[in-house]
Amino acid sequence: MLDKMERALSDLQDPDVSFSEIRNEVRNSTRIYVTNASLRDFSRRGKAGTVARVLVGECWGQATSTNEVTGDLLKDLLEKAARMAKHNASHSRKKIDLSEVKPIQKQVFQKMKEDPETVSDEEKAKVVFEIDKAQEIDERVVNTNSVYQDTKKHTLLANSQGTRLEW
Repeated sequence: MLDKMERALSDLQDPDVSFSEIRNEVRNSTRIYVTNASLRDFSRRGKAGTVARVLVGECWGQATSTNEVTGDLLKDLLEKAARMAKHNASHSRKKIDLSEVKPIQKQVFQKMKEDPETVSDEEKAKVVFEIDKAQEIDERVVNTNSVYQDTKKHTLLANSQGTRLEW
């Protein structure tokens, strides 16, 4: 994916554009909600999106999409962002110089004892029900609520200065 992003950035042949970048994020989550020993919600959600930013003069243009990432989509996002930045820059004479920005190439991942994606839904639900039951410590406790939630996010970023990041 980073290679595809870099190709789109290098294919953007616009002399007015001084800097461009593409970021892609995929997020998946699980939520289990138990109230009074009753399952109220079990849901899995997934979101993904891509954003392209372009700098012309001192003005930024930005375009986003939640569609499947293809070379054509990335090219289209960069072109839309460039048109927006150019339009705004036509009303300005200032310029931001990012040529001194040093590229970074790095992968950074959070360390975890156990990846939640390797734990079964049944095991997660069992723990939530156990926690909900453990709250019934006295007859005065008339309502219990227990929630489990995990989220896994994967982000990629590439820019025209040669930065490649994955976290």
